[in-house]
Amino acid sequence: MTGEPIVEGALGTSPSGGFGPGPPAAAETLLAARPASLWRDTLANILRQRSAIVGLVILSFLVLVALFAGPNVSTTSAGLVDEWPPTGSPSFPHIATNDPTLPLLGKPGEEGLERRAPPCLHAFGCPADKPEHIFGVDGNFRDLFSRVVYGTRVSVPRVGGWTTS
Repeated sequence: MTGEPIVEGALGTSPSGGFGPGPPAAAETLLAARPASLWRDTLANILRQRSAIVGLVILSFLVLVALFAGPNVSTTSAGLVDEWPPTGSPSFPHIATNDPTLPLLGKPGEEGLERRAPPCLHAFGCPADKPEHIFGVDGNFRDLFSRVVYGTRVSVPRVGGWTTS
């Protein structure tokens, strides 16, 4: 047995010609290649599948919506903890247009609000005197769009199999 590597001749047939490089070149090629990595190989296999890419895009979108939903609104044993900023105060940018826990009835600018009101967008022809709500209003006069945005904070951790509590 000689001191030459076992991989010798893996890519070629003979040093005198043939269809590939000779044994010394084959060994150099294999030794120069990057070592295998479980994470890199797994990521490469995932990114070859179109459905996996679509799933990653959707999950990334939901994570971004959850991160930028708005101020914390949570229920504790002491009751509702609501840190929603007052109207007009500068704060971290958020997607939700209203507090998802409080009814809109009696708020300024919400005159004429109806129970279970359909969506109203001024850009799509809704009259300017009606309050604007992207998904409409539920039976308790709460903005549905804000409730859906805050719902991503509940559902995103459950998708990954972990919980925040």
